[in-house]
Amino acid sequence: MKWLIDDLYEILEFDPDFVDFYDLFYVLKTPARVSFYYKDKRQDLESLMEGGACVVHFNDKWYHDRDEFFSKAVIDDKKLTDIYDDLYGFEVTGIEGDH
Repeated sequence: MKWLIDDLYEILEFDPDFVDFYDLFYVLKTPARVSFYYKDKRQDLESLMEGGACVVHFNDKWYHDRDEFFSKAVIDDKKLTDIYDDLYGFEVTGIEGDH
C-alpha cells in the first residue's frame, strides 16, 4: 500500500483538505502533524526527523518509521489497520518537506 500511495502522489497533487487513513503513508514520510477522530475522541500524531529517518509519535509511543506505525499502532488495543473505517475527520495541522 505504501508504494501505491507514494506512486499516486507522484502523478497527483496532494490535497491536505481530503485526507484519509491510507494517505498517512504519504504524509508521514516527512515531518508533519495530523489529527483525526475515533469514537468522538481526538487522536494526534506527528512525524519528525531523527537521525536521518522520519519517526512517528502516536499515543505516547514512538515508531521507527511509517511502516512500523502502520503495523503496530493501536487505539484501545485495536490496530489502526483493523479499525481504519472508524477513523474520521483527518486534518493535517502541520506539514513540511516535499508534500
